[in-house]
Amino acid sequence: AFWWAFVTVATVGYGDKYPVTTPGRLVAVLLMAVGIALFTVIIGSMAEWFQKRQPVRPLASDEDPDTSNPVAEIRQLLEQHEKTNQQTIAEIKARLAQLEASLKE
Repeated sequence: AFWWAFVTVATVGYGDKYPVTTPGRLVAVLLMAVGIALFTVIIGSMAEWFQKRQPVRPLASDEDPDTSNPVAEIRQLLEQHEKTNQQTIAEIKARLAQLEASLKE
């Protein structure tokens, strides 16, 4: 029973031992749910611990403002995308005008 429980909770599931009665299968379903929840909590806690250990890079005023200021960086990306979209829209309008002209002929 301990072997089966360990293999089940560890999500290995060798299949060499398994419950055959209905109450045993209900216990198995409960154990599987608890095992998945337990591993989720453990992995989440470990991820949080690792994340807290990452040093936060302070923003320095003498650095390039596009890389040290997230707002400026996002604004610059937005402007780049606006230019790209404006060019794309202009190309589409030009092609549409060509298509309309060719259909009128």
